Amino acid sequence: TIDLSDFFNSPTIENTSKLIENSKKAELPYNDYKRKKENKFEAFPVSELQEAYLVGRENEMELGNVTTQGYLELECTEYSHEKFLRVLERLVQRHEMLRCVVSYDGTQKFLDKVPTISIPTTDISNCSEKEKKNHLLAVRKQMIQYNLPLDKAPLIRIKVTKVSNEKVIIHVYFDAIIIDGYSYEILHRELETLYKNEKNELPKLDITFKDYIEYKQRLKNTEKYRKAKEYWLNRIPLLPEPATLPLLKDPKEIKIIEGEQK
Repeated sequence: TIDLSDFFNSPTIENTSKLIENSKKAELPYNDYKRKKENKFEAFPVSELQEAYLVGRENEMELGNVTTQGYLELECTEYSHEKFLRVLERLVQRHEMLRCVVSYDGTQKFLDKVPTISIPTTDISNCSEKEKKNHLLAVRKQMIQYNLPLDKAPLIRIKVTKVSNEKVIIHVYFDAIIIDGYSYEILHRELETLYKNEKNELPKLDITFKDYIEYKQRLKNTEKYRKAKEYWLNRIPLLPEPATLPLLKDPKEIKIIEGEQK
């Protein structure tokens, strides 16, 4: 492990590298922790971040009714729709969070099976450049405005647009309550690996997100956690008030939040 103060005092790559080399391996509590495979499909708590996402989806709070989401477009020059569907199905079966449903009571659970993802395709290869641009803008606008029901997995949506005989665009939307940025990198990397060769084998996954959440819950019973919590609770009265910034409009008057598409 590396102390934060030491990290800030070693601002160069060389010094940070030496700091890592001289650091001690972290000793995590409960190294003997073993997951319970038999309760894999039982409900478990959402994380603190997921809870914040749930609150942000509500209409009751100012600037609420907003989903935390990801949208991206993948360009593909050698696209096979049937192969893409097969690879995607393998990934859905591999990753439990792609088969996860979330409840507003603060719990989530994996499903053993979910409906096969339907991927509509649109061919705009014979359209003018202006028509192509307008179509892509319309698809983007539609997809970033999704607000998927959390009780229906998988919480992703995919569309495919054939732009020309040489290029296809895969539009991907996912609710960030089940996938964060690093998780998407893993998913994208595995998608590429299997799409290049469906015979490729991926490393076995021994730990699920449920295991991680249950391990974190167990850490809250440690003396170290209790002391840290007590410290920050005592600091709360001493923290400064939030900054008051000038506003162009009362947040209560804002009903729709959207960005400009270019």
